[in-house]
Amino acid sequence: MSTLASLLHGTRAHGAFFHRFVLSPPWSLRFADLPPLTLVAMEQGQCWIVPDDSPPVLLRPRAVAVVVGPGHYTLADSPDSPPELLTHDGERCTGPNGADADDLRLSTRTCGRNPEGRDTLLRAAYRPHTTIGRRLLDVLPRVVLVPAETFPFSLPDLLSSEVTKNARHQQVVLDRLLDLLMTSSLREWFDSSGPDGAGATALAEDPLVNRALRLLHSDPAFPWTVQQLADNAGVSRAWFARRFAQQMGEPPMTYLTRLRISLTADLLRSSDATLEGIARQVGYANAAALSTAFKRICGMWPSAYRLAGSQEAGGGAGDG
Repeated sequence: MSTLASLLHGTRAHGAFFHRFVLSPPWSLRFADLPPLTLVAMEQGQCWIVPDDSPPVLLRPRAVAVVVGPGHYTLADSPDSPPELLTHDGERCTGPNGADADDLRLSTRTCGRNPEGRDTLLRAAYRPHTTIGRRLLDVLPRVVLVPAETFPFSLPDLLSSEVTKNARHQQVVLDRLLDLLMTSSLREWFDSSGPDGAGATALAEDPLVNRALRLLHSDPAFPWTVQQLADNAGVSRAWFARRFAQQMGEPPMTYLTRLRISLTADLLRSSDATLEGIARQVGYANAAALSTAFKRICGMWPSAYRLAGSQEAGGGAGDG
């Protein structure tokens, strides 16, 4: 597995928030929720992405942007337009006076004051507890821009058409489409950054580190040690540990722990396996050891994470 593949591994939506906005200038949308990653796609018109902590970025027609969190930001027709709508938690929206903005709902997952508005955009946000690797968030800029001509066919259009549907298990369909568009967009950004670009510098591909990554990902349950990985690479333990940390931003065993927890999160929400069974699959001695590690990294117990996933999937099956 390449370094890029290892960075994108685990980017998986669970009950993500989806909204389509149809707007007429002047307009401004303020987002106070704190998703780790947000995708913004312009169907028509253009908008400014205005993060609180970095300069405004122009998103042109048909282009896609990835906003890296956590952090507040604004989408607007102009950087100077005052906010008319505030999103608090991915779902609840209020006006400038704090009153709920239920009157802006036009149809399923679609909001705006004018159904014939000039500017149309799609926003899809991962939930805060989604399993997205810290390393990926660390190497990305605040806003990643992907031009319209990137995609051989219109993935953004496909996602937009699905957002407006109110069908059974629609949340699952939307989550998987978001994962596809997100990973495609990030791959394009890394590939197009060039040998001297930010993406290439952040990855700094190293064959010895990649060999270790392939071993870890091929059998994460194996009781790997730093010495075993170093021996496989044909270098000293100290040299390997230092090189791996330089490349991946964390020590080998910390990376392996995060990989195991990422796999655990997927299994908790994609299977009915017991925690004891999952522990054996991902390399932990028992459920108690896995549960402690999961809580330390994800901020919640495995049982709570699984329950939240069930509630999100059930609530999003055919909702608007």
